[in-house]
Formats: sequence, structure tokens, C-alpha cells
Amino acid sequence: MVSSSSATCVHTYGRHPSAFGHLLSVLNFYLSPPEEIAIVGDPAAEQTIELLKVVYDHYLPSKVVAVGLPAEDTEAVVPLLAGRSQLDGKATAYVCRRFVCQRPVTTPTELAAQLRRHTDERSAV
Repeated sequence: MVSSSSATCVHTYGRHPSAFGHLLSVLNFYLSPPEEIAIVGDPAAEQTIELLKVVYDHYLPSKVVAVGLPAEDTEAVVPLLAGRSQLDGKATAYVCRRFVCQRPVTTPTELAAQLRRHTDERSAV
């Protein structure tokens, strides 16, 4: 039997069908922990931009992305960047899920491999 609130929800989406996609997006975010991707580097630098392109080329609907230079006050402004640093002075990406991060990487190829693993893990669930 359908509950009253379920019927109301279905009726509302019948009147506003364009909002249904947003509902599914929210549901996905609620049911699946987000991928947290921190890129430590100059946002205007080519190497940082290349890493960002890789992030946005992968379908990860519940990703959270933060980009910026390491700074002492970063934790207060962007907690995802707190405690993260560049490796060998290069833009560095950290891919995390459920508060566990994979090893930091500095190349688009390595980042793509990590994101593919995350996508494969989500598909297997």
C-alpha cells in the first residue's frame, strides 16, 4: 500500500516533472558517499587544469571537488584541502571516499586510473 506522503510526492512530481531529475540526484547523494577530490595547486596553472579536466571527464554525480594552493588558513576556508600538500612542487590530486584517501597523484593518467576504480566500485554495489 502506498503511504500518503509517497502519493503526495508522486503527485507533486507529476505537476513538476522537470524536478524529478533533481530528486534522483539528491537520492544518489544520500545513498552513496561522495567522492571527495582535493587538488592542491595553482588553479590557473596548466597542470592543475589538466587534473581538473580528468575529474570532470568522469561521471561521478556525487563528487565534491576543491582546488587551491596550500595555505596555513586553508582548513578554516576549505576543509577538504586541510593538511594536503603538493608533491615535488606539482599540482597534486587526492581522491577520498568515506574519509579514506588513495595515495596522492600528480599526473592525469594516474588520476584517471583512480577515478575509474571508484566508478567501478560504485557500479559493483
